[in-house]
Amino acid sequence: LDDTFDKYYTIELDPKICACASYRYKMFEAFGENITEDLIHSNDLDFNWIGIGQYFNNRLTLFEGDSAETLKELLPTINQRICFWLDAHTGAQKYAKGVDDVALFRELESIKEHHIKEHILAIDDIGLFGQVQFDKKTGHISCDYTNVTIDNVKDKIYQINPNYIIEIYAPFNMPMMVAYCK
Repeated sequence: LDDTFDKYYTIELDPKICACASYRYKMFEAFGENITEDLIHSNDLDFNWIGIGQYFNNRLTLFEGDSAETLKELLPTINQRICFWLDAHTGAQKYAKGVDDVALFRELESIKEHHIKEHILAIDDIGLFGQVQFDKKTGHISCDYTNVTIDNVKDKIYQINPNYIIEIYAPFNMPMMVAYCK
């Protein structure tokens, strides 16, 4: 982890993805800069995974759970402006599915309830907004973004703070939305 932030939090819905992430974080801790590519991309699992884990001298916390619900529990402990990277959605059949395909509106609602109204919001996958994704193997709908449009997301962000500046960037040709206050 770099020194940009004091603390990092990540939330995953799927217990298997959490156990895999936990294993990878432990390998990063053990090997540091000497970590090998096979360990970075390993699908091995941490069989001691218990639903929450801390890594890198407690600077990174991994939570297992619904992102919007976990944010509701986490945010009362935060008393400074932070950066959110919002990327919760279902995908291929192999991923966990929560109460909705795209948790973004519920995540933004949790953030709206926080007493600080000037967090940085980075929202991934906006190129999928307004669309339906289909599983390549089965042809079934894997993620439905039809109600998640750029305008709807902007409206929700402005409900948090009407002074947000909202911009769209495309690092690595992957469009994302960033909202911030000056």
